[in-house]
Amino acid sequence: MLLDPQKVADTREWLRKALEDLGSAEVLAHPSVGFVGPAVFHCQQAAEKAFKGADHPFLGTSVLVYANVASAPLQGEAL
Repeated sequence: MLLDPQKVADTREWLRKALEDLGSAEVLAHPSVGFVGPAVFHCQQAAEKAFKGADHPFLGTSVLVYANVASAPLQGEAL
């Protein structure tokens, strides 16, 4: 099966943006900074961009739920 080159390029770009959001979240959540709320926002954005890059139909509020569950350990550390 041949992959559409434009689809591959679009997927790479969405995943690059998702990794950028995760990097921002990591910096914001660092104990010396402690901005957990904005870090969680960037995690949620990264999840949505990764789904979009994969052209996954499962978008919306469920992504927010997954981001909140994934950030629970981080929130516990920051408190």
